[in-house]
Amino acid sequence: MPTTEDPDQTPFPCCAATADPSTPWCGSCHVDTLTGLLDRWAWDTAAARSLAGNGCPTLLLVYIDSFKAVNDLAGHQAGDAVLRAVADVMRASTRENDLLGRYGGDEFMVLLVDPCDAEAVTSRIHAGVDALDLRSAVPELHAGGLSMVSVTIGTASHPPEGATLADLVQRADSELRRRKQHVHDKIHTIAPETFLERMLSANHLLHGDWITDVLLALSDEPLRYTELLDRIRSSPVIDKRTRRDRHVHPRILVHTLRRMEDDGLLVRREECDQVPRSVSYTLTQAGLDLLQALAATVMWCERHKAVVELAERRAADRHAS
Repeated sequence: MPTTEDPDQTPFPCCAATADPSTPWCGSCHVDTLTGLLDRWAWDTAAARSLAGNGCPTLLLVYIDSFKAVNDLAGHQAGDAVLRAVADVMRASTRENDLLGRYGGDEFMVLLVDPCDAEAVTSRIHAGVDALDLRSAVPELHAGGLSMVSVTIGTASHPPEGATLADLVQRADSELRRRKQHVHDKIHTIAPETFLERMLSANHLLHGDWITDVLLALSDEPLRYTELLDRIRSSPVIDKRTRRDRHVHPRILVHTLRRMEDDGLLVRREECDQVPRSVSYTLTQAGLDLLQALAATVMWCERHKAVVELAERRAADRHAS
């Protein structure tokens, strides 16, 4: 156990305030100076004592996703800022008597006094981390283009009688790895050749400057042709890559709509009793599903803005050369 003379360790504040050695987190506890949480050795000691006095605790193992990319793309000061921010979220999401610790470079441990809190605490941690606006809260991250981080949480509850702390940690770690593997498993439920073929086919559906505009415009309600044209033209967004303006030519929009109809992304309905004749467009279920898939991609880009911006800079450098 490190001594208080170690510059990287400081006594846990509650130790000085409460001299009662029966309190699980009292004694010769130390904290991680970066986050203010218990370090691994102090957490292990306190958690073992707590486990001995509580036969059915719940353990949360919190892992910061893609933390290495934070350090590589935005610098180690940015990584430190992310660790502090996540630690603050964990403090705000738990009770005073819950046991929090930094277990490794990008991992945290939470031993809950009340096992019934597990689902609520997990939800609060996810929501709190998702709500972090690191661009404004942590100025040093802005240069790296990082705006969002995410966490994966493994849980272990109600260990069998005689289980040790190591058993509980191993179960939480197994659950964490299972959750991290989930996306990988979903992708590889089909053969790689088929996966590539389907990806290329989906990419072909989006080939065209105005398809995503039409999907977004029709996401809330069916629109007549003139309403659709006005909604697209009123968008303030400008495509930085093609430098196009938003005043789509009616002929181009008609061509886009016909192609999307042929691809099964929307349906065209004529209101024959209207004079002049009126035509309206509605997204099919395939169109709605595609829009939902695109929304997931956009959220990924927001979470990993540093990765996206790095790729854009490399593409710009290749184009310039």
